[in-house]
Amino acid sequence: MLKKILHIKNLGLFNNAACTSTPLARATLVYAENGRGKSTLASILRSCSTGDIESVVLRQSLDSNNAPEVNLLFERESSRTQAKFDGNVWSYSYSDLLVFDTEFVDKNVYSGTVVNANHRQGLLEFALGEDAVQLKKKVDSEAQKASEKSREVAAIERQLANYRDGMSLEEFASLQPDPDVDQKITSLQIRLDAAKNNAVLQRKACPELIPEPSLDLEAFFGILATTLEDVERDAEETVRSHISKYSNGDLENWLSQGQAFNHENGCPYCGQALESDNLIKAYKTHFNQAYKDLKSKVSSLAQGIEKRLSDEIIDKLISTVEKNQSLANEWAEHIGSQRFELEKTVLSDNFKQIRILFDKLAQVKQQNPLDAVGCNTEKAQSKLLWEKVLLAVRNCNESIQVSIDRIIEFKRKLAGENIQKIQKEIERSKLIKVRQESTVCDLIQQWNDARDAKQLHERQKVSARSDLDDLMTQTLQQYQSKINTLARQFGALFEIDQLSHDYRGTGLPRSNYGLKVKGRDVKLSADAAPSFSTALSEGDKRTLAFAFFIARIEADANLSDKIIVVDDPVCSLDRNRRSQTKRILREIGMKSAQLIVLGHDAHFLRDLRDDLQQSRVEIPTQLFKISRVANDCSDFSTFDIDKECASGYYRNHKILQDFVNGETFDDLCVVARSIRPLLEGYLHRRFPGHVQRNKLFGQIIGDAKAAQPPNPLVYLQPLATELYEINDYAGQFHHDTNAAADTAFINDAELHSYAERALTIIYQGKPLS
Repeated sequence: MLKKILHIKNLGLFNNAACTSTPLARATLVYAENGRGKSTLASILRSCSTGDIESVVLRQSLDSNNAPEVNLLFERESSRTQAKFDGNVWSYSYSDLLVFDTEFVDKNVYSGTVVNANHRQGLLEFALGEDAVQLKKKVDSEAQKASEKSREVAAIERQLANYRDGMSLEEFASLQPDPDVDQKITSLQIRLDAAKNNAVLQRKACPELIPEPSLDLEAFFGILATTLEDVERDAEETVRSHISKYSNGDLENWLSQGQAFNHENGCPYCGQALESDNLIKAYKTHFNQAYKDLKSKVSSLAQGIEKRLSDEIIDKLISTVEKNQSLANEWAEHIGSQRFELEKTVLSDNFKQIRILFDKLAQVKQQNPLDAVGCNTEKAQSKLLWEKVLLAVRNCNESIQVSIDRIIEFKRKLAGENIQKIQKEIERSKLIKVRQESTVCDLIQQWNDARDAKQLHERQKVSARSDLDDLMTQTLQQYQSKINTLARQFGALFEIDQLSHDYRGTGLPRSNYGLKVKGRDVKLSADAAPSFSTALSEGDKRTLAFAFFIARIEADANLSDKIIVVDDPVCSLDRNRRSQTKRILREIGMKSAQLIVLGHDAHFLRDLRDDLQQSRVEIPTQLFKISRVANDCSDFSTFDIDKECASGYYRNHKILQDFVNGETFDDLCVVARSIRPLLEGYLHRRFPGHVQRNKLFGQIIGDAKAAQPPNPLVYLQPLATELYEINDYAGQFHHDTNAAADTAFINDAELHSYAERALTIIYQGKPLS
């Protein structure tokens, strides 16, 4: 059975429709207004059954240039199958699906007011069932083959000469199909092009490994840990204290340079003796060579950090990766694609953290060059951060190395390629591809079958035609009886007479029948009177077509496996025929695998639903609606048919009852506007003929107050005050009594009170106490 309509695209008004939220049931009823898509859906299901795509393609959406698409989900026992239509062909045909619609009538019964030979031929094929259809096809096939075999072999060989490119027919016919032939041809062509460009490819550049960045952590932390034991701490403090007295920032350099002069003759600046001066002794200690070297190294730390951990290094690494990626992409058609990953953020984050750590340590060392700076934890932390950088680079290099190895292997194989051999392989592969084309496969099969089959086809033709004649005679007699029984059940005045078959015209079998109306012969052609076009009403014609369809369905021995689809079954039918149609559909629903009924008459579908669900039938039933959606397109939705068929009075009653019972309404105005029409409906039903329909509710109450016996409206007088109060409240939400009704404020509790009061009047006939 059909479980779901997964999607319908670009067909009629179905731009992108689906029916997936709720599975279709054994009995599925689909309601839609005229022009919403019922006929399109029926044509889709027929096309899926027969594989004939014409009727579907012709229904392509007018406002879409995209090809139609359909995807249907079928279930048979425990297995599920999707039938997909891609605009050209169905992936699967569900043959156990029969459709009654306008297209069925046009092809098998009549078109407009005409019954022609094509209708009679189509009707015969439909009426005979699958066994007779297969027999008929066999007769036609054998007759055609018998007349063509004597010349078919030569004709097929001439056609195959256009496909085999000089290869012997026997060898060409023996080529085995290869599902990967297109891929092999593409690969061979790439190999051929590469072989022809061997020299160029051998010289072509390939990716290179990324040089790993360097960072000498031992050297850095060695400088931080360096101290000078021969530099006295008090000399350092003396010099520092003296320098701090002067604001000139370059004083220390000036003093350092002064140490280079010979001090034997005293101070070069003032000529005083210097031997016993403690400050001069401190200068000698402070500005010794070892200390100078240490300070030089410490002062260069910042420059070294910037050089080894600059963003330029990262940019260069990323640039190198991108260059390698570009080179690898140029080799992709030969070795496949390879992606090199080096996250800039990983490098940047780790570089930044190392720089922050190193800068901090360098600043401390520069301020205190004689102190050992940095601990094992900081050294381990920086080592871990740097290893993350190296790991990212090495992982990237592993990918690059794979690409390099593949290119090397490709070049090695390329050097040994044989151009002529590859060309022959391509030619043979192309012939394999041609050989497995459906057209060529059919020609080869015909060629193999035709050489010794002529006499066999002649014998099979005679035998099959004899079997078909016997079967058609027997089947059509039963078919005529069933049609006439159905016609009587429908109360029709026509009957089918002398239903038979013949081979006139094209030589193909077709049905032939007479039509009687009230016992008088009616011609199927329009050139005599009375005729089919004038003697039958539109309802009679539709009934005749439906009887043809139902008679065939009920005679089907495999009806329990069939999906029956009926579109607008009560079109142009009166009450009696509608009742009979409902009964027949119920019986078909009980016997078939699935019944799908499409209709625009909600009341008929509701009554059919009730029949299908009555206790002696109990067929699982689901209802859907084809609704209008955006851009005037159509889509599927579940359908509350009872709500659709309910009168305004019952809809208003349900709204108030649900509200009073606690159901939430997004728009309280809907509830407020239901009070007055509900009470009006109640008064019309309680006092039929005494309440004028064109009067406002307040006027009706006024009439009741003024009524005198025996006018039954006097019984409303005890309710007049309550009705006035309810009307005063409810009137503010209606435009006929309040121009600003749309902006009227609604208090939930107040609305609940008046809704209860209105329901109390209906239930108890008195005000709420």
